[in-house]
Amino acid sequence: YMILFKENDVFLTNEDKDRLKMIEIYNKVYNNKTYEAFIKKYEYLSRKKLIKAHTDEEIRDIYMQIPLAKEIVKIFTDLLFRYDINIQCKDILSKEQELVIDIQKYNKLHLKLIESSVNMLVDGGIVAKTYLYNNKSMIKFYTASEYFVFKNQFNEVKKQCLSRLFKLNNELDTYRYIETHYYSEETETWHIAYQVFKELNGVLIEEIEDRKSVV
Repeated sequence: YMILFKENDVFLTNEDKDRLKMIEIYNKVYNNKTYEAFIKKYEYLSRKKLIKAHTDEEIRDIYMQIPLAKEIVKIFTDLLFRYDINIQCKDILSKEQELVIDIQKYNKLHLKLIESSVNMLVDGGIVAKTYLYNNKSMIKFYTASEYFVFKNQFNEVKKQCLSRLFKLNNELDTYRYIETHYYSEETETWHIAYQVFKELNGVLIEEIEDRKSVV
């Protein structure tokens, strides 16, 4: 099973493509673009002849947009994290308690939890990554649209990836950043590999060796 990606690989599986399409719809509904999400669903059902065909004008006349999704998310987030969190160890004078306070402070954890709760509700989930930076425990949240799981033919998870698409200033090319987390049975440790590819129509066409020049 290949851990690292190579040129001419297709990064997204069909399952991930379907998942990202649903996340796109969720985001349209959240941003009160429900009509756009509805039209896409309508066009699909119409092609399948599962519903009666209507013109765009007819649909606009009968469809009313209400920003209910965003209001529900705001209420939920406010109920969860209106006040700053208070994490306490059994011994509040212990070194562990000092560490917890530091983690909250350095990570601006309250703000991150508010932001991540919105992403969780809109995208359907979040992923938390913990790491050390300058001897400090850091936490970073990723949206469900940035997290990908790859399995072998036996349905076993072989690697987990954090990935995003981006463009450089004044360039038409699209690049994909891939951060692969995998467990090595040989060393019995977790490893992280970083790769950047130029991507075209979903295909990784060229690996960028000098990642710092583009990321």
